[in-house]
Amino acid sequence: MLGNWLIHGIGIKKNYRKAYNHFLSAAKQGHALASYEVGVCLANGHGVKKDISKAMKWYKIAASRGCVEAQESLAARYFYGDYVPQNYEAAFFWYRKAAAKGDAESQYALAYCYEFGLGVRKNSRTARNWYQKAGKQGHEDAKKALRDSK
Repeated sequence: MLGNWLIHGIGIKKNYRKAYNHFLSAAKQGHALASYEVGVCLANGHGVKKDISKAMKWYKIAASRGCVEAQESLAARYFYGDYVPQNYEAAFFWYRKAAAKGDAESQYALAYCYEFGLGVRKNSRTARNWYQKAGKQGHEDAKKALRDSK
């Protein structure tokens, strides 16, 4: 929590270096969200020298520990080829993990993968089901996809 307060300046002055150190300490103790925050700090150079390779390592650790934010972020990086070679299968894998936990953005992305056969066999019915799940959570692009498919 202290890392979040420091990085966002909640009740105290922003201090990226101290925030990074708190995140790293918690991450080394197995905290999933802190592991993701270490990756974010490394990817953006917040409180530490920017290092994309190390950021990706921490994103993978956090995603493997079940952090939904890390799973969605890692999936998006694979989907778009951001910091890593584009890999739809890897993107699908991580979107599916986060979607199963209720992440609306991942549900939408998973539906999109099913609709267009990206990283998975094309399946319109399954795509529609995932669009519906995301749409029920208020995801506007999912709602639009459902309207457009009628």
